[in-house]
Amino acid sequence: MSRFVLILVFGCVLGLPENLVAQANQVQLSARRDRVQRTLLVADRESGNAGSVLELVPEQREKLQRLRTEYDAFLDEVHPLIKKSMSAGSTAENLKVHDFMEERMTKLENKLYDEILLPHQVDALRGQVFLSSVAEYEGNIVEVITSTYADEFGLDNDQVKRLWELKDDVNKRVAEAKAKFKKEMEDIGKSADKDMRAVFSNGQLEKFEGFSKLKSR
Repeated sequence: MSRFVLILVFGCVLGLPENLVAQANQVQLSARRDRVQRTLLVADRESGNAGSVLELVPEQREKLQRLRTEYDAFLDEVHPLIKKSMSAGSTAENLKVHDFMEERMTKLENKLYDEILLPHQVDALRGQVFLSSVAEYEGNIVEVITSTYADEFGLDNDQVKRLWELKDDVNKRVAEAKAKFKKEMEDIGKSADKDMRAVFSNGQLEKFEGFSKLKSR
């Protein structure tokens, strides 16, 4: 398991609320951690992109590379702490590691915004981070808000509870729609195959069957 994936898993462990109302603050902290991680990764990606919307100058690219080195060092440092905390199964230890991660990632984010990027570049980066979140969650805006922007929206206890319930409902409906779409596409494919075979002569049908066998290998 990679260091980054382990951090995400650790975030999921902390972000599984037994009592949604009581866990509003935890949801906000988890969302902030997810957004900071995504921000640093998107910034690193943009630093290597010649056509970046951030329009970075060489000095900024160099600073971003150094920031990525700092981020990698942070991952190396926090990786054993997360494994130890998860093995211990202590909520207090989990929260202690969580606070450490929050503090370090906030410093990295502040350095990015205050020392490397200009104001218009910060706005552009925030836009790219949001698009990245939307793409990861397949356009599910409710999932994006609850997973990545809960703290930025300042959601209260009741809003967190309602959005988590809405997220579950949306995920259920999306899964049902995908299953229905898949079935409809399969039916269309079968119907088209039948109609096409009716057009072919015996010789053409035999050749088509040969192609079909090759495709199925």
